[in-house]
Amino acid sequence: MFPHCSKSVSVVVFSPTGGTKNAAYLLAAQFCTRPRMLDQTNPADRSLTLSFDPEELVLLAAPSFGGKVPYAPGLFTNLHGHNTPCILICTYGNRACEHNLAQMYRTASEQGFLVIGAITLITPHTLAIRAGHSRPDLHDLELMRDFAANIQRKLAAGSLHPITPPQGDPAPTEHKRAKTCIPKHRSEDACVHCGRCVRSCPEEAIHPDTLDIDEDLCIQCQRCSYICPTGARSYTADWDAVDARCSSPRNEITCFI
Repeated sequence: MFPHCSKSVSVVVFSPTGGTKNAAYLLAAQFCTRPRMLDQTNPADRSLTLSFDPEELVLLAAPSFGGKVPYAPGLFTNLHGHNTPCILICTYGNRACEHNLAQMYRTASEQGFLVIGAITLITPHTLAIRAGHSRPDLHDLELMRDFAANIQRKLAAGSLHPITPPQGDPAPTEHKRAKTCIPKHRSEDACVHCGRCVRSCPEEAIHPDTLDIDEDLCIQCQRCSYICPTGARSYTADWDAVDARCSSPRNEITCFI
């Protein structure tokens, strides 16, 4: 249990299809039994200002899209730490993390957090079947427990010095049209026009009246298909090609303390 703020461990996540959120929760559960989950995937949630005290522990979690934090206006910049201890979590589908942690470190530091640890976690690749399948697994969980125990010892000793900035380009991700627009489908028969895809799109790329997707804004995150209650939205991707690139060899968790 986190020795200084067992009642206040917050996890702030960007998780279009839930994999990052699930992995971040597993890690946060090593610090307390009921971590506070704050989802920043929907644009409306990134407009809320959130402040954190020095006695709290905050975990920031985001997936790696092409080696970077996904472009999402206002992501994590609505958070304000006051020398608040912070752990960074990068999730990825067994390919590479690359610049993600460096970007998150820069943002967290600029927002007043003390980054005392960071970890990379492998989660299911959203465009593949085998890559990252069933991860984090039991082996990963053991490594996550060891990481959490080391962080707890660091906090108990009062060693709140920040970690060395992770390697990579810390420049914020700029919005660029995706090189490959994944074919998307919407079933008129299944669609009930509930508007959940419109409200939930991280980029506000879906027209509220026509429900068409603006490919100039879309980041191919599949949030709309994940959130659709009737399964009216779907994607078509070259699953085998992505698996061939990303499914092996198995990557392992990397920790920074």
